[in-house]
Amino acid sequence: MTWFNHSDWQRIKQDYTAFWKAELDRPLITAYGPKDSSQGSGLFHNPYTPEDSAEVIVSLAKKSVENTLCYGDAFPCFWPNFGPGLTTAMVNICGMHYSADTIWFEPKEMKHLQDINIKADLKNEWFVKIKKVTRLAVEKFGSRAQVGFTDLGGNLDLLSACRTPNNLLMDLLDCPDEVKRVTQEFHDAWWTYYNELAGIIEKQNLGFTPWASTWAPGKTYIMQCDFASMISPGMFKEFVIPEIQKTCQKLEYTFFHLDGPMMVPHVEHLLDLEELRGIQWVPGAGAPSGDTWTDLIQRILEADKLVQLITKREQTLNAIRNFGSKNIMYLVTESLNPDQAEKFLDDVKNECKASR
Repeated sequence: MTWFNHSDWQRIKQDYTAFWKAELDRPLITAYGPKDSSQGSGLFHNPYTPEDSAEVIVSLAKKSVENTLCYGDAFPCFWPNFGPGLTTAMVNICGMHYSADTIWFEPKEMKHLQDINIKADLKNEWFVKIKKVTRLAVEKFGSRAQVGFTDLGGNLDLLSACRTPNNLLMDLLDCPDEVKRVTQEFHDAWWTYYNELAGIIEKQNLGFTPWASTWAPGKTYIMQCDFASMISPGMFKEFVIPEIQKTCQKLEYTFFHLDGPMMVPHVEHLLDLEELRGIQWVPGAGAPSGDTWTDLIQRILEADKLVQLITKREQTLNAIRNFGSKNIMYLVTESLNPDQAEKFLDDVKNECKASR
């Protein structure tokens, strides 16, 4: 199946809503594959560059979605991928740079922290473009496919792009109040952009999805702060948690992107946030796969948080054996054909029955 109809979306809405309420008696499984393998992987890849026009980007996205088969709890979706941390470019602090396989942001001018003032610019060329891409996609896809939010970036990651990681590490020690001031200004700008895009997306009347493969009946986002891998839990609590809590209080459906073993020491502070609904665990390159982190996942589940794991098929089955069948969603990264998908979903059902 490529496009979704009303009954398809009713199923997605029912099951994901139950998942958010911790009332679904099985895991959510999202898997994809190509309708025509010669046209791509069927994993909603983005074959465009930031310099392409909005019309070209949406046209390429339409072809990608049309060639994607959705299995399990997957749904047709497109999100404008202009790289993490786009907010820094939209407030005119950083310039965007890109290659064939990545996008990054660097300061246009290295300023002292006290000279940095952040304010949302709704006329910024990158925001105007993202807004146009989002609007065109909503018009093109209508109720057949979900349009997601671009990756606006998170917390100290945005400030790190402006100051460079090494400078920001010193700022945390030398001028903590200024760090908090600029972080709040980024928060305010982030929310201005988020609400502008949400106003376009909600016209689809489908729901909302962030840059990760999940869906919610109301406004949602997966927050992140990869910079925090370089700071202590004490600094994380002081400089990161307050902004995350503010965001959680404005959004009902929230996840935090926990990326790599160096982020694990911060888990307890995240679990203490009553407003945070779940944690996406990404072990990172070279680390054991997500299904093997038994102590970590059990701690998250026991704190009444939801979990998202990015896995392969066998890792998914192993995780169900380890963690049971509730309160976890899996994004399967392997590109599947219909026969592989059918067998895999049957295996999932069998493992869920055995785990009860």
